Amino acid sequence: MRKIIFLGVLMTVIGSCSTNKEFEITEGSIGLIAKTTLLSEIETLYAKDSVVVNGTSNSIEKIDVYQGKNLLFSLSPKTENPEQIGTVKIEDPRFEIKGSGISLSSTFQEIQSKMEIDKIIPTAMSASIFIKNSPFLFAIDKATLPESIKYGYDPIEKTQVTESTALKYFFISWE
Repeated sequence: MRKIIFLGVLMTVIGSCSTNKEFEITEGSIGLIAKTTLLSEIETLYAKDSVVVNGTSNSIEKIDVYQGKNLLFSLSPKTENPEQIGTVKIEDPRFEIKGSGISLSSTFQEIQSKMEIDKIIPTAMSASIFIKNSPFLFAIDKATLPESIKYGYDPIEKTQVTESTALKYFFISWE
């Protein structure tokens, strides 16, 4: 009986120590994809999932990867080398940045406390949060910003964004 209990505890400890790399993000990888992975390799890496290629066989514009009905992420090619991945748009909140736990479910406060924000630049519908010396880019909905800055295009100060502001998008740029 003791052996069975010991084995059960051991299995639980071992299981909790392992990470789910399928949803792990680093500066050089996302899930099964590395920074050096070619767009032509995506269908092989995600053979069990649905891969939707937009564009022609000579010119890929975007690749969407689905797991069941859930969109995991979208890939776009590099501008100067269309065979390589330029940007990855994270669509599934299960993806987390290794070591920080930041995901699509995170708030502005979590990003601010775990990463060094370089600048916040508004666009037509969102505001882009650039992280210093990092390929990560986050976006928040401009509708969540105070009225005084919601419609402008001047850079936004960190103090102008409320801590509870949710993320709208999350990108990795390998351009």
